[in-house]
Order: sequence, then structure tokens, then C-alpha cells
Amino acid sequence: MDSTQTAMADASSIPPVVPPPFVSMPWQTPPSSSQGKALLAMGGAMIWPGVGHFIIGRFNRGLFWFIMGIGVLLGAAYILQNPRYIGALAALLPLGVFIGLAQLLDAAYCGRRSPHALLREAGLRYLCGGALAITALALHHSAITFLQDNVYELCYTPTPSMSPNVAPGDSYLTLKGLPVHRWDIVGVTEPPMFNRTESLDVIKRIVGMPGEKVEITGSRLLINDKPVVLPPNVGPYFPTDIWQRRIFRPDPNGAGNGCWGRPILLGPDEYFLLGDNTVESTDARVWPSIKGRQPGVMRADQITCTVVAICWPPERMRTFP
Repeated sequence: MDSTQTAMADASSIPPVVPPPFVSMPWQTPPSSSQGKALLAMGGAMIWPGVGHFIIGRFNRGLFWFIMGIGVLLGAAYILQNPRYIGALAALLPLGVFIGLAQLLDAAYCGRRSPHALLREAGLRYLCGGALAITALALHHSAITFLQDNVYELCYTPTPSMSPNVAPGDSYLTLKGLPVHRWDIVGVTEPPMFNRTESLDVIKRIVGMPGEKVEITGSRLLINDKPVVLPPNVGPYFPTDIWQRRIFRPDPNGAGNGCWGRPILLGPDEYFLLGDNTVESTDARVWPSIKGRQPGVMRADQITCTVVAICWPPERMRTFP
């Protein structure tokens, strides 16, 4: 046997080198593992549609969801600025919920299939995914609080004081910061009354504007001593005494604020508010003095919002001019 054959025989007898198996610590996982990637993607997706896809490197898919989210947001903002289109919310809100859930599930699917290492360790992915989810919840809570305090609020009425225009069980949309006009339905904080000690957030209709003289007589509403025509389904307004009992003749001493025989002259920033259902409503006719003002008036800075639409139930949906 020559030397070449001897070398080949010796080489064939050497066992192949086999790399040792991957040995993981409790907090580690192989770079190719998918553990934690879904949570990482979903945590980002909870902040805004598409963000989770960006984190895992699916930029085109993330851009699609990002644009869809922006579209829903702009549509909602447009409706809030133009309440006459409030009916479109019946389609926009379910669409927004669908987009939110769909992109969340899609982010989880793409995360599990991602070939990228993504922090390389499962423990870090779980930690970052959880932190993103907590951050998203905090951001959403802050955003909702800011919008409710400064832009809009969805409210519910349990009383008939504004029937039939806003009836018990109606959910209605209010906007903040709008200029107010006569016959607007607005939100105010009703002062404590003789039969209770706490203040209540209520809605009433603006009847008297700053600088005007208001008087409710037996069958008419007088503004600056001239009768005015009420909007549809409003009133008629009845004069009452200070105990909310209807009066049938002028009573300068016992009449309620702005009622028959006891007209009220509003100051430069004072409004006179009544409920549409004059029989059931506790309103300016019996409101006490607020912070030193004359009884029955509501200051401009105490008007918190304007009712623009009824959102629920569907058969009651409508907008207010």
C-alpha cells in the first residue's frame, strides 16, 4: 500500500466534528426562536396601527395599517367639526374597531413569522412587549381624558327635563369651546337646591342672552317685553313660584326667577336657561344665587359644552342646529 492510500485510510478513521447543541439559560433562547416576538409586535400595535409592524421590520404592511388608522382619525375629527354628518359615526366606529383588532392580530401573526432576531433573547422581547403595552394603555387613557376635557364628551340623560328633544335613555354628543346662541342646548353644573346639597351636571336650553330682560307669563315668553316664538317641541314655558308650583297670575313677591310679575335683567355675561319640559325641569326659575350673582342666572364660564347630536338609540339619532 502506498503512502497516499495510507493517508486516506487514516483520514477516514477520524470521526466528524459535531458542534455542541445550543444550551440555553432560563432567560435565553436561540436567535431563530419566535418566543416573545408576537407580544413585541402587539405591544407596538397597541400604541398606533402599524407601529408593531415597523418594529418587526414589516414596513410596507405597517405603512398600510398606519394610513388606515390616520384615515379613521381624520374622519372622526371631520364629523366632530361637522355634526350634521353624525350618522356616519354608525359606520365609522365599527370600522375603527375592526381596523384596530385586525392590525393587532396581523402584527402578532407577522411577529411569530419574523426571521429577524429582534433583541435575540426571548426575555427581552417579553419585557419590551409588556412595556409597550403598558405605555399604550397609559397614552390612550391620557388622550381620552384630554379629549373629554377639551374637545368632546359622550353623555347620557336619565331624566325627562329636556323631553321630547333629549329623552330619558338618550346618549348624546357634546362639543367643548363652541360659541353659544339662543336655543342652544348646553351643559352646565346645576347649583345645590333646597331639596339637595350636591351639584349636578345637567343640560338646559339657552333662552335669555346677556343684557336681555326675560319674563315668563301665563302663556308666553317675553324677551325685552316682546313675545318670542319657541322652537318646535319646546315648551310652552310655565311660570312657577320658588317652590316650582305653577302660578296663574303675576306675583312680584312669590314668583320664581324671571317668572310672571318678577322679570329678570341679565348682566353682560349672564344667561337664562330652561328645560324643554317645563313641568319636569328644575331650571333658572328656581336656581339660587351662584357665587354672589342674582338668582336664576348662569355665568358664561359655567357653560361647559354644547349638545350637538343624539347618538343612541339608532331610531333617535339626530343633530341639533
